[in-house]
Amino acid sequence: MAQLKANNKISGAIGNVVFRTVNGKQIIQSKSRPIQQSDATKISGSEFRQCSQWAKILLNGYFSFLAGMTDSYIHGRLTAAIYKAILHNTTVPKGERTPQNSDMSYLNGFEMNTNSLFTSYFLPEITVTPTAENQIRVSIAPFEAKSAITFPPETTHVDLLLYAMATNFDTNAQIIQSHLLLPITKNQSLPETEWIVPAPPLGYLSTINAKLLFYQPNALTGRTDINTKQLSPAIIVSAKNE
Repeated sequence: MAQLKANNKISGAIGNVVFRTVNGKQIIQSKSRPIQQSDATKISGSEFRQCSQWAKILLNGYFSFLAGMTDSYIHGRLTAAIYKAILHNTTVPKGERTPQNSDMSYLNGFEMNTNSLFTSYFLPEITVTPTAENQIRVSIAPFEAKSAITFPPETTHVDLLLYAMATNFDTNAQIIQSHLLLPITKNQSLPETEWIVPAPPLGYLSTINAKLLFYQPNALTGRTDINTKQLSPAIIVSAKNE
């Protein structure tokens, strides 16, 4: 209901018209209407929120692997990457799409720290293939560390950490994990590396991940770690449903 004030200004609403006074001036505007969301919009919003939960579960599985050394936006970026995979699933109705029934290879190459891209620090290709026994083979061709790895200044040592992590996105179930640590010095020639990982059960998302841990030998403590939130290259090499 509109009212005439003592200053001869109208305040309130008549039908769909709203009267307001701003800085002494009479303002007339139409009444805003509530936004009506379609069912499709509601489902899409629900799927995106679910992707955020799935990203959180994945990051919990990466807790020890990442050790908090990521960029500040990793959760949002991982949520968007999972949502992209979900959106490409056109065979399952919206609202029923999950990482288990979608092609999660869209996570392949996901950089876990945009401050220091793994692909900028480690040039050799890491390949992931199935074995005849339904296991996972992780292979790296021979390489010269000095030309294939970008070492920080005054740093001559690095560990290449390969980490296998699988989850069925059930918060009550344990993740399945294993790792391989490959010590490397700057002047070293590395032979071919092969790592065989047991395949997780059906219904699990299997990921193979890699990270560089730079350090310098220390006579007292054994080593001085170099990695920080700004320098900690890590990547999802492969993501695949079993």
